[in-house]
Formats: sequence, structure tokens, C-alpha cells
Amino acid sequence: MTESAGNQVPENEPPCTDDVSTAHDSKMMYQASQHDTMIGVSVGQYTIKRIIGMGGMGTVFEAMQQSPRRTVAIKMMKQGIASRGAMRRFEYEAQTLGRLRHENIAQIYEAGTFDDGNGPRPFFAMEYLAGAKTLTDYAREKNLGIRERLRIFSRICDAAHHGHQKGIIHRDLKPGNILITSSGEPKIIDFGVARSTDSDLAITTLQTDVGALIGTMQYMSPEQCDADPNDIDTRSDVYALGVVLYELMTDQLPYDVTNRAVHEAARIVREEAPTRPSTVSRLLRGDIETISLKALEKERDRRYQSAVEIRQDIDRYLSGDAITARRPSLGYQLKLIYNKHRAVVVLSLLVILLTVGAGITFSWLAGAQSGALREATRQADRSQTVIDGVMRMLSPSGSTDGTWPRDIPLEEVLDQSAVELAEGMAVITDETDVQNAAYLSLTIAFSYRSLGAIAKARKQVDAALLLLRKWYPEDHPYLFDAQVMSMMINFEEGREAVGMEAGRAILARKSVELGRYSPDTLATVWQVANNIGTAGYMDAASQLIDGHLNGITYEEATSTQAAYDAIEMLATIPATNPPPGLVTMLKGVVPPDTATLDTDRMEFVQEITWYLGRNCGHPAVALEILEQLEPALSTVSPNQKQRRLNRVYRGLMLFEMEHYGAAEVIFQEQVALDHNDPTVSDSNRDDLVNNLNKTRVLLQESSENNPPAVP
Repeated sequence: MTESAGNQVPENEPPCTDDVSTAHDSKMMYQASQHDTMIGVSVGQYTIKRIIGMGGMGTVFEAMQQSPRRTVAIKMMKQGIASRGAMRRFEYEAQTLGRLRHENIAQIYEAGTFDDGNGPRPFFAMEYLAGAKTLTDYAREKNLGIRERLRIFSRICDAAHHGHQKGIIHRDLKPGNILITSSGEPKIIDFGVARSTDSDLAITTLQTDVGALIGTMQYMSPEQCDADPNDIDTRSDVYALGVVLYELMTDQLPYDVTNRAVHEAARIVREEAPTRPSTVSRLLRGDIETISLKALEKERDRRYQSAVEIRQDIDRYLSGDAITARRPSLGYQLKLIYNKHRAVVVLSLLVILLTVGAGITFSWLAGAQSGALREATRQADRSQTVIDGVMRMLSPSGSTDGTWPRDIPLEEVLDQSAVELAEGMAVITDETDVQNAAYLSLTIAFSYRSLGAIAKARKQVDAALLLLRKWYPEDHPYLFDAQVMSMMINFEEGREAVGMEAGRAILARKSVELGRYSPDTLATVWQVANNIGTAGYMDAASQLIDGHLNGITYEEATSTQAAYDAIEMLATIPATNPPPGLVTMLKGVVPPDTATLDTDRMEFVQEITWYLGRNCGHPAVALEILEQLEPALSTVSPNQKQRRLNRVYRGLMLFEMEHYGAAEVIFQEQVALDHNDPTVSDSNRDDLVNNLNKTRVLLQESSENNPPAVP
């Protein structure tokens, strides 16, 4: 439901049920009726003040309760919806909400009926959320960062889990049904299409016809699209939370089902893979993307099994701990390859080990100046050796069928693997076995580190280093990965100074042996800086990356993903001073005297400059760079994409600098340009108008607090 003030209930499209036509007709009747005659009418102890929203089944009014005296929201069944199914759902919503007691679920106060002369109409009085905004609107208007959005989402998951514990499935979770109050408190609303998992309540109060689709299509799980109400469980809400998280992080939906027939939209949700969040924003690569995609798994058994599991992984990410989710594709491929019915914990360990094997040891596989064919052969040999070693170590000693009990702790599996590996390392005489054994020791160390068993991780790293040092000098590339892992463990042990020194040393060695801007070296720059920043030394992390990248050209910066990642990280680290090397590079990509637009270069500069101003905390420097781009932009149409973006970014930088008057001028100019431009999306228009309105409010407040001097 849409409303002009209060945002108590967002706009819902009528549920896709056999009552769709009835609901649509009632909406048309509503538009022609005189609902304003309800103003001033008493409904029980509530006096109607105004209409604040309408949806498929109900009209929402703001009302004043007599005792205790407070403003409430009254949701009342609309005229014209007479089907028994709709009536049951409305009554059920009141009963459902009455069972819920959670600070992040809108509270119901009372339920009853009101007779306006045309028969009884069910209503209930609920918590009035003054000034509330929908989740995504609030995040955009407040310009919330990734971590702020995740903290709110964590609380939403907690509220959904509370409902699940009460036996209630919401079935229509979406940003429009999640409001954020003026104090920043999330509230889940509209349990009108919820289905209880309690059999008695479900049988006596709600029986949805088989074949009916209830919910909003874009947020429906694959099993909901099959339209079997008996095949819905709490994991359908988990899926919807995954869509909400995706939209909250990207401002987009994982699937585009707009203007699609219902059957085609359902097919897309059931069969097509969602767009990866990292293709929308590079900042979402890694754990956030993994969490989002796990919640969006087509198969329920492969999703998070509860809302609290999502919340726990979000909280782990926010606290800097390892998440439990792993990239699903790898685990799925392993199941297909091995077709084993192992315990879940063993399969999870294998996923962890092979995930590490895919990413942590580039230098071993890329080796010093070897031919491509030789390296490909070596990589294949090593991969098979690692797989064989892992499979052998994962087989429990003394087991006749090669499987572990399902409740065996993961750490115990690692412990056995570590013992068996140590026995093998003691008798190694072949160089290839040395490399493979050290590699396996590092994968076990990585897994111990993920579990928080830091002392055991340290023991594995030291064992790998001891073995490798017997065969190779300290600066040999084969030691690099063990040295990087040792550096990471230093930080885990609280020895930040030792970790910083070790990180700089390994970077120096890699720069000489592998090249300053090689993907492996740049990946290590990211790892070292990330550990330094996580330890709280933001300026030191910024200086390390900036110093390493000093002198990098645009061509080098965009030649590999690792180079771009390092630059993006540098631009997003909050720093006391703007990174001088980064600023010099950005100013050199598009020189001030350039009068020809190169869209690739322009996009690169503007994106990194935006991070520099907003995340790194230097809007004045960012504004200077953005203004330098004007000559090149002046050669294209006034509202060309990059030119529009530059104008908006300049306005936002002025806003950050609290130059509200100058920001208002730019925003107002851009609003006028957007007015007759059909290529500008509605969301971009809305965002700009919101920024303009917010600027005007702050400009007015600034004027009131600092009135002009009286002559």
C-alpha cells in the first residue's frame, strides 16, 4: 500500500489467487467510492482520522485510540471483497499477528468487526509506524553503507525467525512489507498471506486452494511457484529473505520478470540462475555474494535451513569471522563427481579444502617463468594429488565403510588429517611430495583458522614452512603461500606488528620474483592490507596499498581483476589523508586538456573517484577530479550517461562537504534534464529527487541556524 505520510503499509499488488479479479474490481470500486466518509467515524474505541493506504484486501486508516490514548493503524476489509477465502485470510492475519511478540514485527493491539450498515467488516488495530519508509527506500535515502544495511537485515532475519518459531510462515516477505521507522527500527508487517505450520490452526483458519499463487512473484521461492500450499515451509521465507538481501545490496532484483506472463515468470524463478551480485557491484564479491546466493538456492536442502542461519552468517561477516556458507557450485560439483553419501561435515570439509586449493596458491601453480604447457600439466598433477590426499585423509581410521558418524565435529576430522599428514611428512624424500604435503598442511591450517582453532592452524603453517625450508631458500616462490598464511595467523594471534613486518617482507619478495603488478602479488597486497585494516590500522593499510601501486598506469590498473581489486580497496579504505599515488593516477587517466570522451577511462575514473570521496572520506579531492573531467564530457549531449553521472557525483560531493546551496543548484539542473529524457530510469529519477529534497531540508536548517547578520 502506498501512502503520503506514515508509510504504515506499502503498496501490494493483489495476490495471484482465484480472487485476483475480485480484488482488482474492489480496487476500482475503492477509487470511485467515498471512503473519506469514514473520517471521524468511531470503530470501537478508535476514531478514524485519515486514510493512509490501500491494498488488495484491506484499507488502512490512521486512528486515535481512546484508552490508552495513542495513534494506531486500523486495517479494515475493503468493500466488495466477499469471497470466503479473502475473509479467512484477513481474519487469519489478525490471529497470526496476535501470536507474535517481537520488537521488529509490527504489534497488533486488537481485532474485531465493524458494521457500517452493509454487514460486518473485520478490522484490527495495530502499531502505527509514523514516518516509516520501506526498507529499500530508507537505505537509499539515508545512503546507508554495506555494513549498515547488513546490520538492519540481520534484525529482519531475527524477526522472521521469531515468526517461524511460532509456527508462522510469512510467504510475502519483500522490502515493501519491511518498514523502517524514523528511529531506524525495522518492522515486518502484513502477515495477511501467512500460512501457519501448526496443523490445527492451518486446518481451522486457512485452506488456500490448490493451484493458487499467493505472494509477490519476484520474491516467491521456486516451490511457491509450483502453487502447492502443502509444499511450503519456512525455507520459502528464507528464499524471500535472500531476494530482499540481494535487492538491499544491489538495488536490483536477481531476476527480471517484469512484463512477463505468470507462467513465464514462474519458469524463470524455478529454472534460471540469479544474476551474481558482484556483476552489479564489485564490492559485493566474496562473502556477501556467497550468503546471498546460498539463500537463493533452487533446492531447499541447499539453502540456509532457517532465517537464524542467515543472520548468524551476516553477523560473522560483520565481526570479521569466517562464514559457514561456501560457494555452492563447488560443493554441488563435488557431489556429482564423487557420488558419495558421506556425512555432511565431511563433504563440508572437502568443499573448504578444495576451495582453498583453487585460490590460495597461485604462485605454486604459476611458478617462476615456466611455460604455459608445463604449468598446465603441473597444475593438473597437483590438483589430482591434492584430491587424492584429501580423500585419503577424510576416510576415518578404523571405519569399515569409509564414512564418519553424522555428528562428528569438523575439528576432529581435521585432527585426524593433521596426524596422518605429519606421519607422511616425516618420511618424504621426493621434491614433488614436499610441495604437495606442504600444500595439504596449509589447507588444513586454513580450515583450522576458519574454526577459530588458531593454535592448531599455527602448528600446520609452521610444519609446512619447516618442510619447505629444508628444500628451498627463504625467497623461493614455493614458500610464498606458507609465508602469507603465517602472516595472517600472526594477526589472528594478536601480533599485529609482527604481521605487518611479515606482510611487507613477503610483498617485497613477491615483487622481485613475480613482478610488482602480477596478479599474485596484487592479491597479496589485498590480503596484507585487509589484515592490517581489520586490526584497526586503516591509515597503515591505505599507505601500504598506495605505496605499492605508486606509478601504476591505467593500462596496468585495468589489465587484471587483481589490479582493479587493489585500487578499489585503496579507494574505499577510510584514511586521514587522500592516497597521493591514487590521486596522481586518477588525474592522469583523463588529463585536463583532453577534449575527447573515452567512455572506458571516464567510467573507471568516476567510479574510483566516487569511492575516494564517499568511502575514503575526501570529497573535496574527489570534486576536484570530477571537475577536471568536464572538458572531455562537454563534447557529448548534456544528459549522456557519463556526463549525467559526473553531474550527480559532483552534487553528492558538495553535499558531503555541506555546501548545500551549490549541491542544490546541481541537483536542480539535473532534475530538469531528466524530466524529458526517457532513457533515465525511474529509480535514478527518484534517487535524484530524494537527494534534492534532502539537500533543501538541510539548507533550510542551515539557514535557520545561521541567519544573516542584521546590518
